[in-house]
Amino acid sequence: MQAQSTSIISVGGVTMTSTVTRTADAQIGVDPSLPAAKSGALTTRTGDSAGTMTLESGHGIQTGDVIEVYWEGGMRYRVTVGTVSGTSVPFSGGYGDALPAQGTSVTASKHTELDIDVEASRVKWFSVQCDKPACLHLYDDTDTLILSLPLPAGEDWTWRSGGTVANPFGDNAIAKALASQSSSSATATLKIGILYDSEV
Repeated sequence: MQAQSTSIISVGGVTMTSTVTRTADAQIGVDPSLPAAKSGALTTRTGDSAGTMTLESGHGIQTGDVIEVYWEGGMRYRVTVGTVSGTSVPFSGGYGDALPAQGTSVTASKHTELDIDVEASRVKWFSVQCDKPACLHLYDDTDTLILSLPLPAGEDWTWRSGGTVANPFGDNAIAKALASQSSSSATATLKIGILYDSEV
């Protein structure tokens, strides 16, 4: 089986083209639909990584949840939700961009679990893309986070063997993935393609 990418780069007045191919004996392809996020506003900002959102009624986010917060031009991922009271949702921690100004419109998204199971050391190619700003989290078989991937809309993230970057997944199995997306008006399509050897 084969994975291939073709790129055209134009920068500094020069153009570069390349086609890259890898082969292996197995592959995985998934393209789940991610549910819409919940809309609201950052009504209190207590720091770059903490604040309180007021979200739409029926948001479904609960105390202790780990979620993503999105806004125009930024995201903060894996934040922890404090004590929820109705539409008031406090949160803190996480990673990513510093929170925007108080009063900024935001969306909040719980994670969707994806069924992905592959030995990380056998991966030869891993590509992911979403049509809306999103975030993908990969976990090993002990439920330990391996890697979080913030994804700008329409831009792919790809790792392939044989390059100058070491395998970012380590030696454990990729046992599951969690994902979220930013849009409160529509679902998003996440695409993941994996090429791997069934035996080392």
